[in-house]
Amino acid sequence: MDWSDPISLEPVHEIPTADGKGFTNRISIDRAKELNLLPRVTGIISAVLGDSWAIGQYRVREAILAGELTSRADDENDDDFVDRVAGIAGQKARRARDRGQVVHNVVKEFLTDGYLSSDPAASLVAEQFLKLLQDIDAVDVSCEMALGGLRKGYCGTPDVYVGSCDLGAVDALVGSWRGSAVGSGRGSLVIDLKCTDLNKFRKPYREHLYQFGGYAGLLDLDGNSRYVQWYADPWTGESKLLRHDDVLRWKEAFACLFRAWQIETGFDLPIY
Repeated sequence: MDWSDPISLEPVHEIPTADGKGFTNRISIDRAKELNLLPRVTGIISAVLGDSWAIGQYRVREAILAGELTSRADDENDDDFVDRVAGIAGQKARRARDRGQVVHNVVKEFLTDGYLSSDPAASLVAEQFLKLLQDIDAVDVSCEMALGGLRKGYCGTPDVYVGSCDLGAVDALVGSWRGSAVGSGRGSLVIDLKCTDLNKFRKPYREHLYQFGGYAGLLDLDGNSRYVQWYADPWTGESKLLRHDDVLRWKEAFACLFRAWQIETGFDLPIY
């Protein structure tokens, strides 16, 4: 479970032990309640939904491929062989995860400090980000702005938040997942970056929609807001942008998910 400090909203990776003699990264629900730590959007989603069907299928596929390409020693028993294949399959997933983090860091550094990495694919994603912000006349742009607090009961960190932009330009440039009508005027925008192999991409994971709903609750997004999912291939820099609609629907969906997590864990923070 991912936790954050209730005041600074910074991630909390370890806490003092109950006896006060050291620190531990094992944060139980009871200890989190004692310290008034805030659960994070992604942690709540993972705790309730677990792996999505698509992620589960991805892991099965990688394990099968690893098994087909791995020679088995004559004296290797089933358990040892399975463990070795699982380790090989996991290496690819870890490489993809680490590569995605590289792209995230490059984009954040470029938008924050103007420094552009020499990494070709990551720098291409960053440049495309900047062009989009320019094309939509983005004002008041924040990268990884921590949101939430005790009043909300949870927190989250959108990759990019735009306080004001040309909504008509957003709708013209970004395809909608559900194909709703385009708008006009100015409003706010949330952009969430996900790194994935675009050759295998078909549609957004449900976790991304719940994440959208969580951010919508923190930002009080309404009809004058947009939520754009930026899917980038971390190896090529190719991008696909989708606008998620039905703000109120997914805001309510996450609220139900959050309440289910509270009931299941008994984690009811006081509302100040």
